[in-house]
Amino acid sequence: MNQQDASHIKQLGLDVLKNPNPNMRKAALLELRRFDAPIIAEVLERVLQKDRDKDVRDLAQNLLTQQRLKAAGQPAASKDASKLPSQLMTSEDTTKCTFCGSEVGEALRCPNCGAERTVTGNPVTSKSVVNPDSFILHQAHYDFVFGNSKSLNRSSFLGVGCLTIFLSIFVIVGVFMLGTALSDTYNWFAINQSGIGNTAQLTNRRISSGDDSDTYYVSFRFNHNGKNYLREQKVNWDIYNSAEIGGRVDIVYAPSNPQGAKLTGTNSAPTWMLFFALIWNAIIGLIVFFVIQQYRRVKFLERHGRMLPGEILESSHSTDSDGDLSLKVEYTFRTPDSNKRLSKVERATRNDLKGQRPPAPGTPVVILYYNEQRYMLL
Repeated sequence: MNQQDASHIKQLGLDVLKNPNPNMRKAALLELRRFDAPIIAEVLERVLQKDRDKDVRDLAQNLLTQQRLKAAGQPAASKDASKLPSQLMTSEDTTKCTFCGSEVGEALRCPNCGAERTVTGNPVTSKSVVNPDSFILHQAHYDFVFGNSKSLNRSSFLGVGCLTIFLSIFVIVGVFMLGTALSDTYNWFAINQSGIGNTAQLTNRRISSGDDSDTYYVSFRFNHNGKNYLREQKVNWDIYNSAEIGGRVDIVYAPSNPQGAKLTGTNSAPTWMLFFALIWNAIIGLIVFFVIQQYRRVKFLERHGRMLPGEILESSHSTDSDGDLSLKVEYTFRTPDSNKRLSKVERATRNDLKGQRPPAPGTPVVILYYNEQRYMLL
């Protein structure tokens, strides 16, 4: 055995014997079965003698039995399955181990942890592998965690629909602004390239008053190729103040777009409007992208993830500007494949916890896990 394996076994042994969370102790036991060292049998014996959790003791017994059968060169499963203690559970879709949740199929013993089952005429009662005392950060996930729903949030479709309607308003505004900015940019370019001059008669002027400032407009009428056009243009104070109704003014426009005519000397590029429209659409686009990505991530984990035990390292709560209680939880768990310990911080609004202390360190939690990049606290 190399030094790295020895160090790993030592750490797992400490978790098995001292971790206050029984789910973490079971996870450590499952990891120990991968190693072949005499000290593992000693650890399993100590668990059988001292652990207060029956499930942990049963798992240790199964692993110890599996280890002894392997050492004796005997088959891992008995031919007379009816005499074996039941440690497996069945469902409509598959058979799962009550200890580790692994799919077993038709096998008489769990290939992952060695738990056995009984073949009887009655369905085997399902036993949850989730600690019933687990703290659920997101209340909408409660039914999913405890097997009452196949969806993380039954109202998620309605929520996504409402969010889609809300964001669509900003998308429509952004598309309108961008379309206007692009149209004005094209008109500016066309006038610069092929604009022609003409004269027009001022017909009206007006002020649009806002909360912070006033906007000034003048209207003028002109004729192009025998057709009359009426145009209103936003102008500055000086042009507005000097405009005389009925007077003549010089204008310029592209022959292909007379309706885009402007007072001579006012054809400037709509730089700021175009810049603002692009920034607006970029921000809204990013928000839409992240909302869709988050929704797809949750639905992916819902379909392909598996629940793992974890525990809280630290938690705290605070009240935001709206008076809502924001709960912050730092949690940790071990990955099932590499036994790597991962930690992360997640937040949720929990107004139901007002006046209560946040969950203490060591409180069991449930993680929906697919790989080291895709997981979430339930």
